[in-house]
Amino acid sequence: PYPFLSLSPFTQLPSPLPPLPSQTDRLSELEDAPPLAVLPIYSQLPSDLQAKIFQKAPEGVRKCVVATNIAETSLTVDGIMFVIDGGFCKLKVYNPRIGMDALQVFPISQANANQRSGRAGRTGAG
Repeated sequence: PYPFLSLSPFTQLPSPLPPLPSQTDRLSELEDAPPLAVLPIYSQLPSDLQAKIFQKAPEGVRKCVVATNIAETSLTVDGIMFVIDGGFCKLKVYNPRIGMDALQVFPISQANANQRSGRAGRTGAG
């Protein structure tokens, strides 16, 4: 089973992806913890790198997909068991003071949350 992290409101994830917080460091301290492959997915990531999230993880390796809301409706990744979601997104909003669009952070709707959580279990049992 692979976890799926939805990291909106980030507009772009850096590449290479920096290490996740200390929680993943603690995983390596566990005797039985398998290695963790962390893979990003966002709209500006080159397609050959986006394709990596669809590849099967090597035997004994857990895969963690870190995504912006590009993955909310358009992707089905086999093996996703968990979705961890911050509950926010960035939307383009016109700012009349500066006369142009700007990105603002907003809480997501219940429908968005349901859609994001639907990334888990779509190809698994149940």
